[in-house]
Amino acid sequence: MSEYIIRVEGLLSAGLTSSFPHLTATQHSETLLHGRELSQAELTVVLNHLGSLGVDVIEVHRLPDSSPVPSP
Repeated sequence: MSEYIIRVEGLLSAGLTSSFPHLTATQHSETLLHGRELSQAELTVVLNHLGSLGVDVIEVHRLPDSSPVPSP
């Protein structure tokens, strides 16, 4: 599981952002959805849901894992 930031065009309503309880929304002139511990399957569900609602996804960033790398 990874941490993602999803940037979408425009401002999303509170009702729409609440449909993603595992994501935090930050809004200015666009909306950033931030989620930790998302699996690829969960990310796909979020992106498909946004697409079905006509929300334009501008970009998706996977943040580097913050867990330490085990030494050999």
